[in-house]
Amino acid sequence: MCYRDGVWEREDGGEVPVREGTIAELIVPQKTVHDKAFLAAMLKEDALRVLDQGEELFAYVMVKDISQLNQDMAKHLIRPNRASDLVALEFLDNWSGGELCLVPVTIGQSNPDLKQHPRDEKGGGLWMRVRGRDVMGLVTSQIKLPEGIEDRPVWSLNHAFTRLSEVFEPWRTSHTGNIYERFLYRERNEKLYPLELFRDRTLAKHEQSIALELWQTFMQRTAAKEKKP
Repeated sequence: MCYRDGVWEREDGGEVPVREGTIAELIVPQKTVHDKAFLAAMLKEDALRVLDQGEELFAYVMVKDISQLNQDMAKHLIRPNRASDLVALEFLDNWSGGELCLVPVTIGQSNPDLKQHPRDEKGGGLWMRVRGRDVMGLVTSQIKLPEGIEDRPVWSLNHAFTRLSEVFEPWRTSHTGNIYERFLYRERNEKLYPLELFRDRTLAKHEQSIALELWQTFMQRTAAKEKKP
């Protein structure tokens, strides 16, 4: 399609035949955007702190048979009955493949030698990296696993889940998982929700801040034009 004289036209000519109010996804080359403020807002990278050092996350592990686990490891599990009480009701059916068991982990201190970690006065934490309106991933300080599972520091949720899966899901051929689905956080109502919900909510707030920034820029330009004689 081509944008010409305020109208979107097909490549073979003629206006695009769509109804008023139609919503569509628009992809344009970066070099064609002439508004530098808009482009900067869409490409701006940031790290949004979402959880602080000392807060807990809960990994969902698919345990086939708790009785077959090493007892030193099994003691770290939050068993199905209690886990079902902790998880928000609307998400209880999100997982399958085994009983709903949770393993608590704790967000630990930051490592100043790791360049990818954001620097701020609050110390360790969990950050969401964004570029404009897109989530680029999660960055965390040290993740403290339960005693006996890993002696070395773990510096990512992916690594943490792999180690937990190796211990509690030995039947799996691959010990990877979607961290947005496999890790849960505690909300103010004391219920546990998957990080996926946290990601979407944080991104929505970030999008609002981008929209506000662009609106303020637009108003400043409008005011400047009105002042001109």
